[in-house]
Amino acid sequence: MLDGKFYLGKTLDDAGNRKDRFLLKADDLTTHGMIFGMTGSGKTGLAIDLIEETITENIPIIMIDPKGDLTNLKLNFPDFEPSEFEKWVSATDAGQKGKSISEYAASEAEKWRNGLADWGVETEQMRTVKEKGDIRIFTPGSSAGSTISILAGFTKPEIPFESDEEGMLEKIRNSVSALLSLLDIDNDPLKSKPHILISSIIEHYWRLDKSLGIEDLIINIQKPPIKKLGVFDVDQLISEKERTELSFKINNIIASTGFRYWSSGTPLSADLLFKKPTDGKVPVNIFYIAHLPENERMFFVTLLLNEIVYWIRKQPGSGNLKYLLYMDEIFGYLPPYPLNPPSKNPLLILLKQARAFGLGVVLSTQNPKDVDYKGLTNMGVWCVGKLQA
Repeated sequence: MLDGKFYLGKTLDDAGNRKDRFLLKADDLTTHGMIFGMTGSGKTGLAIDLIEETITENIPIIMIDPKGDLTNLKLNFPDFEPSEFEKWVSATDAGQKGKSISEYAASEAEKWRNGLADWGVETEQMRTVKEKGDIRIFTPGSSAGSTISILAGFTKPEIPFESDEEGMLEKIRNSVSALLSLLDIDNDPLKSKPHILISSIIEHYWRLDKSLGIEDLIINIQKPPIKKLGVFDVDQLISEKERTELSFKINNIIASTGFRYWSSGTPLSADLLFKKPTDGKVPVNIFYIAHLPENERMFFVTLLLNEIVYWIRKQPGSGNLKYLLYMDEIFGYLPPYPLNPPSKNPLLILLKQARAFGLGVVLSTQNPKDVDYKGLTNMGVWCVGKLQA
């Protein structure tokens, strides 16, 4: 039912008894939200509840899933048929209960039916979520789910460079930071010589209205199309030997057997991800990254956030919630000073600016100390579970 409100649970009286429904206005999330709580306190359960409510309100979603819990959105069985549960219940749990798989599946189906009904969630509401949501599970760097091509992150936007010079320079800066983090190279835009060189090369071609593929980038690092970086000659700032070593490191990435999973599939485009299909369904994009090593997670998350930052600035202003970005377990991606991973800058930009365009950002973590205070002060909705600190 489209009423602009999310049903997140019920209030409790002093004795712990359930009372009235707790409803959160959807538009409250334009000021962004934070979910805190120790492991097992229900953070992901609340997030899935919030996401299902978002689907019923026809709001497109992008989710980043570092742990692998959000894919449970697919496990929606509104008819509560035991046969639907059989594939997902544990044989070990069934044995401990002294039941066969089919018997245990039937008992689980009944438990979920009664539990949801007890909270006022009817089967028709579940069916609405299932029918409305176009759930897409992307597995960057793997063929386990839908593949996503990250090459768009280095492609020049179609508009002239001069029409959005500041935005394009920021896009270049963040994309290069992501690439260097993948290579375990210093990615400070002001101090890192590789960062300064690669950024300058990409800017050179973008100003000429040309995109630069990774293969082209490798060649241009060895033989830069520019003579000076600031007031110094290129060779003075970064020697030919250093440039050759840098180009070999990048080449090793594209030469690896797994690179084809990074360079094929759906383009990394916020336009495509947020666009509603012609059948009227709601785009629900889950980026499952639990399988990736830490440096590849950071690389992909930064590219995705960078794409959303650039995209959101092209959208018309809005005071209503039109899109949602959710990240489950933000630890390490928005840390307090002095830590400065490449994901931090685009996240802070979204928290400061996205509300003007109707994009809400909701993050989740175990401890408030995991998050930079500049991020916390831009979050208007806090959901706090059990905290140990």
